[in-house]
Amino acid sequence: MSNAAPSDRVGTADEALAPEAARRAMRNAVLAQCVGLPLMFTLTTGGLTTLYAERFGARDLLVGILNGGLWAGAVVGLWTPALTQRYNKRAVLVSAQALSLLAVLPLLAVPWVAQRSSADAGLTLMTASLLAYGLAIGAFTSAWFPALMDFVPPSEVGRFFGRLRSTWQVVVLGIYLGCAAALGPDTPLWRMQWVLGALIAISAARTWLVARFPPARAGLGDRLSAILADRAFRRYLLLHALGTALSSTLAPSAVLYLRLGGYSPRAIMFAVAIGMLAAAAGFHLWGRAADRFGAGYNYRIGFSFLAAGYALWAPVSVAVWGLRSPEIGYVFAAAAFALNGLGFASVSVGLTHHAFRLTPPQASMTYLAVLPVANQGALGLGMILVGAILQALHASETRHWCNAYLAAFLLAALAALALRRLIRWVPGSDER
Repeated sequence: MSNAAPSDRVGTADEALAPEAARRAMRNAVLAQCVGLPLMFTLTTGGLTTLYAERFGARDLLVGILNGGLWAGAVVGLWTPALTQRYNKRAVLVSAQALSLLAVLPLLAVPWVAQRSSADAGLTLMTASLLAYGLAIGAFTSAWFPALMDFVPPSEVGRFFGRLRSTWQVVVLGIYLGCAAALGPDTPLWRMQWVLGALIAISAARTWLVARFPPARAGLGDRLSAILADRAFRRYLLLHALGTALSSTLAPSAVLYLRLGGYSPRAIMFAVAIGMLAAAAGFHLWGRAADRFGAGYNYRIGFSFLAAGYALWAPVSVAVWGLRSPEIGYVFAAAAFALNGLGFASVSVGLTHHAFRLTPPQASMTYLAVLPVANQGALGLGMILVGAILQALHASETRHWCNAYLAAFLLAALAALALRRLIRWVPGSDER
């Protein structure tokens, strides 16, 4: 681990590229995420995978496997540093993005397979397609942040990632709203297919954009054992994994819970869009806050918002299953998604700011490639575990306001408060 000052340890992008070339690369990075992320986020946190699978009879465990598999594919990132040493970061990004498109195309054939064969056959095809897509996206994500370190100036890390995330959040928000409108009140399967096809077509543009990145500098890289021996980074890695998992692990369960409450796919996607709107509004603000006050400030605010958001599922349960008032329940559900979005934005920017402060430039590839393996791996395994537990408890069969879903949300609220106290255990969280 380097002993250089924080401002010197973020990277050497200022020296690597001329200012105009760096600005052009950053613009392409923003555009790449704006066209590439809507598919992944609409499938996962947007609820489209859950809503699609639910039409063929999927319940908690399979919903957890489908959504969790999308994220757990990040484990392939353990081999990404070796690939980038041989083929460079840009080549890995382009190849992984192209492979992800090929992997996700079979989703369009799921209704046809289910009709010609059986619902189980359709779900099997869906599972294989999403797992392959998750592996390809895992390779892409693990090379993404190290590639950005080649051209993002150290002095602009917080502002750039705040701008990057707020921009793609606005785009994803627009996609969510468009999807909700396109699905219609009855949501026939052909509409879901059209929505998926449009998202895949939009995502294809990311291949061209990442191909325009500047030639990647070779990273020296460290062995994984050397990285894990770095005490500060090891503790940060644990916080990164737990924080990311906490913010999104229950997203599929929330969608399925609202579906069990009688809400239409359109209403659910509108509620999810409210959370995305809150996140988009928060990213720009939290980026400036991280640059000014340090990542610890973002953590404390973010985990507080997450705790409040999960706690709001208590009045949702009481309203829907106790008072039989879906209108009141929907208001609280929308508020829960909004608070979760604000918390996700704050924690996410803080984690990114913190990572760039801790990462030595001479080993940036390996250090940053480990991050998605940790956080997305934890997120994917968390979704699968939650799905397995909820199915074992027959959660989808209950109609009482006090149920296993509510218990999961309240436990998540307590976990957020616990993580808020864990911040002081992680070195460097308050560095500016």
